[in-house]
Amino acid sequence: MEKIFYINDIILKSANAVLQIQKNDGSFPPGHNGPWNNEDTPVRVTSHWAILLLKAYSLSNDNKFLHSSRMAYSFLTSKIARPHENSFYCIKSENKVIQSNGLIGQAWVLESLIEVYNHFNDSFYLSLAEDLILKHTFDEDLCLWHVLGLNGEILKIHRTFNHQLWFSVMAFIVGNICNNNKILINTKKFFEQLLSFIKFKSFIRMHIREDILSKKTSKKDKYSLKVKNIAAKSYFAKLSRGYLSFSLLALSILYSIDRTLDLWKDVKLRKIIAQSISYLDNKIFHDDGNKFGFQYNPIGFEVACLKEKFSDYFGDYKGKSIENWIIKQLSNHYDFNKMMLVKNTNDQNTFSSRIYELAKLENRLLKI
Repeated sequence: MEKIFYINDIILKSANAVLQIQKNDGSFPPGHNGPWNNEDTPVRVTSHWAILLLKAYSLSNDNKFLHSSRMAYSFLTSKIARPHENSFYCIKSENKVIQSNGLIGQAWVLESLIEVYNHFNDSFYLSLAEDLILKHTFDEDLCLWHVLGLNGEILKIHRTFNHQLWFSVMAFIVGNICNNNKILINTKKFFEQLLSFIKFKSFIRMHIREDILSKKTSKKDKYSLKVKNIAAKSYFAKLSRGYLSFSLLALSILYSIDRTLDLWKDVKLRKIIAQSISYLDNKIFHDDGNKFGFQYNPIGFEVACLKEKFSDYFGDYKGKSIENWIIKQLSNHYDFNKMMLVKNTNDQNTFSSRIYELAKLENRLLKI
């Protein structure tokens, strides 16, 4: 039987469902970072669910969602989540970079802090976000960010493009709200160099170009990069396909925040983004077997969102409809009985929390 519903119906039903599994400390059950099989702390999923709960509250004005979101943010601002007032503790590991989940773990927390500030205009959360960004070191020569350790250590420059991009976009948003000149200068330097970071072959690849990184990379690391690229080309291509929409989503968020940035005037960047979206429509839409794809990264939601936000960047773009992308994601992965995004995934706790990405979309009517 055909199901007819609005996106906001899914948001409210998922928010209702997740109330049943929230812990007394406000956190939600963590997953294992999908195919990466890391033992997560509750920080990531709680950041995601908190955003969905705020959206549910704004839609319904139901205090149960307000109370639940307050509990979630109480956890996120606790010493358990941020033990030494430096990086948030995202993954249980002996590796210091992994503990912070590089830059992306911190970017997800920033995204959630921005949302709660926007909802309640509470400067406490904004100050926390600003402090987190300012404690990260920005390399003036490479225009890239170092990872921040739990104890405040300045760790390596992260090589993953989406880590650098998402952190920069979230930092730019915070910098604008706070009118923090240092943050704005650093993020704008990153955006000025954006094209030089992008490794492009049919679509935007996952890692920053090796020649950029090699300027400050040890001989051992240079050799490691070269060996990996030769030995695992197909693996990295699969990774890049799985994360393509995630990177483009960050760019679309930046575009929606500030259309006046110089990078949007660059014809080459416009072409790269257009070709990457075309690749999503023509190739990725049919790629259900990638463990980094639809079953971990909710590509259907991400493409739908980036197409909405980029709608006036490309004009009359021809391709798969926004509704087609959302329906594909929901049809294959949303359990309409449990009201959770838990089907056909090896990490239900992490994957289900990523339903929060629907909160970025307009309230469209869907038929499945």
